[in-house]
Amino acid sequence: MTSSPPTMVPVRLHQGEAMLKLAATYPTLMCVGYEQVQNALDVGATKIEIRVNLDTHFLAVRDNGRGVTEKRFHQALTSVSKGIKKMDALGRFGLGLISPLGKCREFTFTSCAQPRVQKFLRWTFNTEAIQAQKTDVEIPMETITGIRFAPDRIHVESGRNTWWRTEVAIHDYTADKELSRWNVDELEHEIRSRFGRVMQRLDTEVIITTTGQGKDKDRRVVKAKGFRGRRLPLFVYEESSAGKVEIQMFVTRPGSRRATKKRRVNIIFGELGNNYRFGFANFSRSVARRHLIPEEATAALGSGMFEGEIAAEKVELRANRTSFKPNDALIGLCVAIEAWYNAVGKELLLSEKTERQAIRYQDLGRKVLDRLSGIFRDQGLLDQIKGLFPLGTIGIGHTPPDPSKIEGEQERGAKAPGRPHPNKRDPKPRHPPQKEKPGHVPVTSIGPQGQPRRLVHNNSVGLQFAFDDFAGSQRLWRLDRQEGILAFNITHPDWVDCDVNDTQISRLMSVIAIMVVNMLVMEPDHQDLHQNYIDSAMPGIVAWLSS
Repeated sequence: MTSSPPTMVPVRLHQGEAMLKLAATYPTLMCVGYEQVQNALDVGATKIEIRVNLDTHFLAVRDNGRGVTEKRFHQALTSVSKGIKKMDALGRFGLGLISPLGKCREFTFTSCAQPRVQKFLRWTFNTEAIQAQKTDVEIPMETITGIRFAPDRIHVESGRNTWWRTEVAIHDYTADKELSRWNVDELEHEIRSRFGRVMQRLDTEVIITTTGQGKDKDRRVVKAKGFRGRRLPLFVYEESSAGKVEIQMFVTRPGSRRATKKRRVNIIFGELGNNYRFGFANFSRSVARRHLIPEEATAALGSGMFEGEIAAEKVELRANRTSFKPNDALIGLCVAIEAWYNAVGKELLLSEKTERQAIRYQDLGRKVLDRLSGIFRDQGLLDQIKGLFPLGTIGIGHTPPDPSKIEGEQERGAKAPGRPHPNKRDPKPRHPPQKEKPGHVPVTSIGPQGQPRRLVHNNSVGLQFAFDDFAGSQRLWRLDRQEGILAFNITHPDWVDCDVNDTQISRLMSVIAIMVVNMLVMEPDHQDLHQNYIDSAMPGIVAWLSS
């Protein structure tokens, strides 16, 4: 059997359409903003300005970096998708240059490369004109002589002198609400996450100004922030597919906003040797679909108790740099993360949850006790319970007691009762009162961050909350009538049932405290009977609170 020589069939691309499809790698206006910030950092910018007018659909990104020469810009135009940046630059694929295409009527790129201070060059990218060009797409360039780079003279000859060397100006961006969605909080967070390393090295600030839609001007100054909290030892793991994996984690500070409130997780991912990073949300989505990491490990990373950086040697970023390519290296990275969780994260997570739960109970207890002070006063119970507890409290607003009556100190939340906390001092008023404040009911809540409580005879009334595990006991609450400490059993089923949110558990504390105080002002013969009533009524109260 014989055959004729093969005929070569040429393949031709519609270059204009191809450019728009490449630009679609960055699907939203927010993504375009990230790319322009990255390009500015690549040329050493220490100041980057992002201006958005939501009414006129205008976006401009300006920077004071080194600028771009005509030769390098033309190299970039002929190397789209190939990339001409050095490997130590944040970018790699060269697509950021054309990222606004298809999302606006047109955009301009204006730059003056150092050391020049005049002769700005401007290239204009018109979406419709580019889309119509099948071959040899051409971009018009012009020289701008009306402006000069003079950052120290921007207030002189206004409109002529400028602080920036490069500007990307996007005109009439798309009206599609999803593509043009603009969330400044998200933009600020992502800029810090993705570019924080380089921003710290260059000491760069990013200024985001948003106007329009009838709202006041929103101006943000974004600076890189290092990780905070307790630094854990660097975890290094060698895996055949992923190579060297480094996991540097920090335990967020207990009681801090970062640790206690719902917020974005500050864990970033990237390649070793490349400063670009992306956030936890993108990583968790990409691995969850393939179940590459145990759910408990993912939950630990997403708990808000950890922040830090995870980087591997052989993983590869996708072209849009929002996730890793799904290959053996990614699987190897997930193996390393699971190893970190089993060796470090699991035990830390348990201890941190326990401590933060104690802090939460303490804070809620203080708020409940503050409200109860007003209730006791309004119900006229103050005179009846005054002096109820043989041991009261000293604090701001209390007359200093006779030193001979001081019986010792009780630490609030310390591990070893009876020893004063080494880093705390009793609060002292600026002008010590000569007598007790009328109607003052001091209240405290025992927890790991509390101050020492000094116990004295016959001082003012003191009521405290404490939270503990009554090992082997079926009681929900317990009262120390000497010191005025009402303790709650945090492992009791009724407590657990109500501890679904702050409001519900606070109401349970309030109900028990009010019933207990009412019991204490009764005749002694009736108190035991009332205590039994409280215990018998508790299941119904818990059911009511839970509903």
